[in-house]
Amino acid sequence: MKTIQLTVSMLYTGFVGLRESEITTKHPLGPHLHYLGSEQLDLGLTSSCYAISQNQTFLFTIETINGERTVVAQKTYWGVDEAYEQLEQYAIEYEDTGYWINAIGDRRLFVSIVENPGDPKALSVGIY
Repeated sequence: MKTIQLTVSMLYTGFVGLRESEITTKHPLGPHLHYLGSEQLDLGLTSSCYAISQNQTFLFTIETINGERTVVAQKTYWGVDEAYEQLEQYAIEYEDTGYWINAIGDRRLFVSIVENPGDPKALSVGIY
């Protein structure tokens, strides 16, 4: 088995901005992901769930931008508190529910911890 080395930012933010077709091909974890299903959301968004193990799942929100289905948000369901603290070193601005970090292409990512009733705690990263 090949060992994959990822930075915290690559693991917890690295899918945001990828086209849907690149989820399993461009990200280093891509070939190891198992597709679990998707659900249509309001406003033409799609929510797709992937896992690398039974306890390590991602939920991607996908939107069509300029004709391309693109990951606009990523939720990760393990290592939440630790990742939030580690990514905070890149914070450029704070809000009540999280903070902003810079991303490639003059974009910013909003990082927050999401705790919805009935759902596990997640680190949420969205592109704006």
